[in-house]
Amino acid sequence: MSSYSDSGTAGCCSDESVDRCAEKLKVCGHPMRLRLLCRIARGEEACVSELWTCLGQPQPVVSQHLAALKQKGVVESEVRGNRRVYRIIDPFIENLIFALQAGIIAPDKTPGSWRSDPTGSDQSGSDQSASHQSDNDTPDSLPAEPALAKSCC
Repeated sequence: MSSYSDSGTAGCCSDESVDRCAEKLKVCGHPMRLRLLCRIARGEEACVSELWTCLGQPQPVVSQHLAALKQKGVVESEVRGNRRVYRIIDPFIENLIFALQAGIIAPDKTPGSWRSDPTGSDQSGSDQSASHQSDNDTPDSLPAEPALAKSCC
């Protein structure tokens, strides 16, 4: 039996926790859904017409992705006048999107670089993370902000 299934072992994730996180990450794993979540997380009233206009996608495509997010409990909608407004209700996903927008996490960041100050001014542990970096892959040189601005309207 692997240590992953032993929820009593310190430092290991419980099966239940892993399964819940995997389900949430799976539904949010589509690039269009991540873009939608980035836009919704901006705190503005995000309605379908604004989302599909902003993202340059057909309304049925955006509605289908929103329905999947809603079905899995990631977002909820509320009717305000003639608009259906969406907001993120899952704290795990909301934290993930905020960390992505802030550049705290990024697909190209090296292991350990996100654990400290996201500005890169904290040098603790830099010797360890340096061994995992290529010459072109330093945390300070990652273009996190421009990519987010493009994908999040």
